[in-house]
Amino acid sequence: MKKKVGIITIHYVDNLGGILLAYALQESVNRFGYDCFVIDYDPTPLPSHVRHFVNTMVRRVTQLPRYLINFPAYFKLFIGNCGAVLPPRHIHGSSGLRKARFDTFRKRFIKLSEKHFTSKDSLKESPPLFDAYITGSDQVWNPFICKSPEHPTNEYAYFLTFAPQAKRISYAPSISIPQIPEELQVEMAELLQGIPYLSCREKQGADLIEEMTNRVAEVVLDPTLLLNFDEWSRIAIEPQIEEPYILGYFLGDGRGYRDFARKLAENTGCRLVIISRDRRDVYIPGNIDCCEAGPAEFLGLVRNSRCICTDSFHGTIFSINFCRPFYAFERPGSHGVESMASRIYSILEILGLTSRLLMSDSPCPDKPFEIDYSAVQIRLQIELAKSLQYLEEALRQATLG
Repeated sequence: MKKKVGIITIHYVDNLGGILLAYALQESVNRFGYDCFVIDYDPTPLPSHVRHFVNTMVRRVTQLPRYLINFPAYFKLFIGNCGAVLPPRHIHGSSGLRKARFDTFRKRFIKLSEKHFTSKDSLKESPPLFDAYITGSDQVWNPFICKSPEHPTNEYAYFLTFAPQAKRISYAPSISIPQIPEELQVEMAELLQGIPYLSCREKQGADLIEEMTNRVAEVVLDPTLLLNFDEWSRIAIEPQIEEPYILGYFLGDGRGYRDFARKLAENTGCRLVIISRDRRDVYIPGNIDCCEAGPAEFLGLVRNSRCICTDSFHGTIFSINFCRPFYAFERPGSHGVESMASRIYSILEILGLTSRLLMSDSPCPDKPFEIDYSAVQIRLQIELAKSLQYLEEALRQATLG
């Protein structure tokens, strides 16, 4: 009988990177002969459809001044569906389709535990039974991201406090920020000491862990890099776009790199395809709106693009996975204590791709599509072997007995 492994990660948010890395880690563990599940843990206090309604209305209220300044054109867009009980608009009218695509992906590809958990206390009172437990990847150790109402500092569940200590493994969790707030360091060090098999996703995170615990954490690849081109291609959905296109995948609100993407499309005779949270991107004449893309649609859009412009970590990662030319940009305001830029810096440095990281006001290059992926693949295979060796050995040790 196969031994069972449980993964705890942020699988419940409709975030492209989060759901795809959950799938990748699950599949990577299965390859080693285990039966892997994602622990159905969702500590958010509201059901997803209610959360969508609240988030949509809050977003509209906070963006109201911007639209009033550009009255009446933007104001009409702002009030478009405010009268609906559950407004179908996210930023452009496609949130319902986007959510449906995420739900479909979860049902098809994510194997959830039988029991649903809503708090760290419910996990401790009746923990899921596995032969090993993995926390990661994603920003599960970022105290500005993962915190619970009853404990607004570190979210204990993502440090596997509900699992037997000998069976705890971390695989590529991300701290992301450049420094742990001083008031959280002692608590976080204690939580980290309870994990025998310790790794993280960025060198900066490994340095912080060593400072706090005097332990060395293995730096391993994001789970999405554990699967290859063909494995991702099998679940990608082909986009219905016939002409060559530049893909803009933006999570922040920087205007400079949006101008870069538009200029790049103009210079190369391509259309500009947009996945963005900013509705201003959607209503630009000539753009193709693909903001409703789910995980499988996103994979297809990246694989078939001429070039990707992105401020997203996983936008960068999947560009590399599919050997596509790309430009990565640091989001505005990412230099402070909550900066998450180390995620992109780390992987680009490891793979020798730091030249693809640009400032938002950088000019378009003369040869935008040139990347020597043969050299990148050599580096990637070295890191892949190290990461898989760490994961296989940690699983073997944790499941003994």
